[in-house]
Amino acid sequence: MRKVKLIIDSTADMLPEDYLKYDVEIVHLYVILNGVEKKSVEVTPEVLFKYVEETKKLPKTAAISSETIKEVFVKFLDQDYDIVFISIGKQMSGTYNSARLAAEQLDPTRVHVVSSEVVSSGTALLIEKAAKLRDAGKGAKEIADILTATAPKVVCQFIIDTLDYLYMGGRVSSLGRFLGQAFRIHPYIRCKDGKLEVFKKPMGKLSKCYQEMVSQFKKELPNIETDVIYVTHCMGEKEDVDMIVNEVKSVVDPSIVKITTAGSVISSHCGPRTIGILYILKN
Repeated sequence: MRKVKLIIDSTADMLPEDYLKYDVEIVHLYVILNGVEKKSVEVTPEVLFKYVEETKKLPKTAAISSETIKEVFVKFLDQDYDIVFISIGKQMSGTYNSARLAAEQLDPTRVHVVSSEVVSSGTALLIEKAAKLRDAGKGAKEIADILTATAPKVVCQFIIDTLDYLYMGGRVSSLGRFLGQAFRIHPYIRCKDGKLEVFKKPMGKLSKCYQEMVSQFKKELPNIETDVIYVTHCMGEKEDVDMIVNEVKSVVDPSIVKITTAGSVISSHCGPRTIGILYILKN
């Protein structure tokens, strides 16, 4: 059986040291500012939000082309690896389709493409599972099949501070934006069936809305796999992030909790002070 190479796109928002720990190859999506296309890693959320503030425009993002992904696949196929590529949810980016096309043009029996069906560290949860399966001696196809079955069980959820970024991205109407501002609604977003949906519409102080998400996490705790839990944020206030992390750690083994920051692609759609809790359900 061949060695297995894990490849992901740059939206996974893992800890930097974990890319090395799990021996994961990254291919980068792109962010476009003032007509200039840059790899997502070259644009920090701080730069991105300054751009939005100054231009009142949302940066554009671009998926990875099939040719770019194909080059990466060929590099590892030539080293006698089989490949598992794990992408951002297929309904949220063209990256998955680019990877599928590249796999079909090369060798679909050796290149297996999995849609995480989520965004950000929801994908990272699947990568960690894939690494454990690989290290246990599982082959690429078996790993891909297990990840495909696991993807619907990933809870990817976050509280958004402002509707402005969803509005500029065409994901909420001007009326919805106005009502959100008027009633101080901070949408509670969860991924469902591969799409971002409003789970609840908590109102009032942002700290209260974060607590709504914490309460939901605790409610689901008996059915949560406790290998790893992510708290991922986009320029969240320290006190808010600390509160959520401490609440999570109070009910699970603190060593399984990882705190990560969202990259520029995810940040461009959710805006600052977005915080999420991400985990996998048993059923």
